[in-house]
Amino acid sequence: MHLDILKQLPFFKNILHSQKGVPSRPHLIVLLLQCCLLISSALTFIDFCATPLSQIQTIVIQPDASHDSLEEKLNAFQELQAPSLFFYIINWLSGGINIIIADTLVMWRAWAVWREKKFAKWLCIFLSIGNAVVIVLTNVIWITGEPHESLATAFKLNLFLLVSMTLNALSTSAIAYKARAYSKWRNVFGKEYKSRSKTYGTPVHKVLWFVVESGFIFCLLQAAFYAVAIASAISSSLNFFDAYNAIIQPLALMLLQPYYPTAVFAVSLLLGNSEN
Repeated sequence: MHLDILKQLPFFKNILHSQKGVPSRPHLIVLLLQCCLLISSALTFIDFCATPLSQIQTIVIQPDASHDSLEEKLNAFQELQAPSLFFYIINWLSGGINIIIADTLVMWRAWAVWREKKFAKWLCIFLSIGNAVVIVLTNVIWITGEPHESLATAFKLNLFLLVSMTLNALSTSAIAYKARAYSKWRNVFGKEYKSRSKTYGTPVHKVLWFVVESGFIFCLLQAAFYAVAIASAISSSLNFFDAYNAIIQPLALMLLQPYYPTAVFAVSLLLGNSEN
């Protein structure tokens, strides 16, 4: 690997330091965030599994002489507010934190690439804090909605998804600009580069464009998820609303949101080491 090339960008300098056994502070931060994200996603999975298991235990296993039929037991379980409140709190603590950490990791990439620019660095920090505030407000104050909401209410309830998508788009655009500038600097589309390499570029170039392409794909997935969330809120169909809350939203919080930045980080390290 061309060490002189990798040292041109702070992000890859951090990776080099970690490979030499001297982790830099930004690299330690991202590793800590990855560990927190793993724990948070595990809590989301436990909450996702615990709700139906608790329902089965209450309805089927635990005897209740006052409720003979299965339907009566199910109605009695739904009237219990303590379990639902407990699982809602766990769901928010895990799902909300998943989004906050994942979005912070997305902004961390832009911060690492543009770290030499003080304005860009502080802008990334400000946007990350603002995004966390929006997520907390959405989940704590506005809580959740019911089916057949107005468009304005649906927009308010899902504002955090729009902010998250915008944050990812800004981060991806900032990295794309840096990747384009780096491509011109290395003359990757010129005759000199083509005569020296049959691959898609230097390790830095590969990692930058991989981050850009994955960020663009994730933006499309976020846009689709946001559209489904809005549609479920304004829809008069209870089946659609229940399917979104029971299946689509938990899977997005457990798989799409937390593991996208983790996968990008892991593949970026592999691409950076591909020519060692």
